[in-house]
Amino acid sequence: MVIRPLHAFNALLFAVASSCFSRQSTLALAIRRWLAFRLEFVGNTLILFAAIFAVAGKGWIDAGIVGLSVSYAMQVALHFFRLFFMFAMNDVRVVIRNRISQNQR
Repeated sequence: MVIRPLHAFNALLFAVASSCFSRQSTLALAIRRWLAFRLEFVGNTLILFAAIFAVAGKGWIDAGIVGLSVSYAMQVALHFFRLFFMFAMNDVRVVIRNRISQNQR
């Protein structure tokens, strides 16, 4: 089988382009995972303090209120996580639009 020079060049060009894309996507994945870890830590800390205050007020807080407060803390942490990522994605889209508009000039 004979490899034509044009096909070999296209294959090399594809390999270089996919390598650059792979490196960028790996970096973006690492950054997103780092940010997600930090946000999950903040949310879990909120849930932990809600549980600690529920245990600390064992004698004078009703069990239903304790369960409700921990459940609400979990929901607040989840919404905080989603809201932050929604703002981050919106910011990325705005930056992309600005770059496209600047490159079209």
